[in-house]
Amino acid sequence: MKGYSPSVLRTYSRALLECLKDSEVENALNALKLFGKLMQVEMFREVINNPVVSMAMKEKILVETVEISGYKTDRLIDFIRVLLEKGRVSILESIWRSFESLAYNRARISKAVMVSAFEVDPATMDEIKKVLERVLARPVEIESHVDRSLIAGARIYVEDKILDLSAKGQLEKISRMLISEER
Repeated sequence: MKGYSPSVLRTYSRALLECLKDSEVENALNALKLFGKLMQVEMFREVINNPVVSMAMKEKILVETVEISGYKTDRLIDFIRVLLEKGRVSILESIWRSFESLAYNRARISKAVMVSAFEVDPATMDEIKKVLERVLARPVEIESHVDRSLIAGARIYVEDKILDLSAKGQLEKISRMLISEER
């Protein structure tokens, strides 16, 4: 798979978002997430990226996938055709994150990702969400992941900010302070 620069991903994401009606954005995002997952499947990715497979067959596979998923919009189908024509269909593996960011921004919703050392219960997640919504003065959608290397605590990524409350982060901060004092 070819890695695309963030600016290329944003350009294509912005172009798709600008041509969608508000009522179509959620379907387009869900379809792009689905393609992101499908492009992780080796057999699917090999067929879509194979130069021997005709453009018509690739289009048929991608369009039928969208139709079967229930996420079909005419503008999304047109977008897929443009990607095929430009030879950039492999962008489907990673474009959804860029599109999601732009779509949330358009809807004035912040996306937060919390990475914690252990699984966080739903009540705690709800409290964290409420605090973030109060601080950011806008709705927040939060997802969580577990990273045991954090030792304890969590890191929260929201917009362009990182709140590092992990034991690992605090130890790294102390280490940097000690190293700078030694100089």
